[in-house]
Amino acid sequence: MSPEQKMFVIDMPQKLLETGTCMNKAKWMEEINSDWLAKCYLHYGIAPYWDSSLSPEEQKRGLAYALWEKEGRPQGRADDHYFRAERELSVQGVIGKPAGADIKTTPQANH
Repeated sequence: MSPEQKMFVIDMPQKLLETGTCMNKAKWMEEINSDWLAKCYLHYGIAPYWDSSLSPEEQKRGLAYALWEKEGRPQGRADDHYFRAERELSVQGVIGKPAGADIKTTPQANH
């Protein structure tokens, strides 16, 4: 909220807002469910805070796509976005540990 401008200010590409999920104002109570909300969260690059019926893979792909959109659709970064989405979902507790999270490291001894 920007009190000076008397409006909300949002920092995201206009295209991302334009392609967001819409709902019918007359039927909004009927349309809202955890699947719809999860898709909204993923569209804007945020992991849902609850478990949804989306599989972990669908959540990773959806969040990766949202991150790609948010960054202006850069080419050649699919893996970066996928693994970033996996990390974010894992940190938020939405999915289990990311691949390789069980690797243990041994601290180096100081001599």
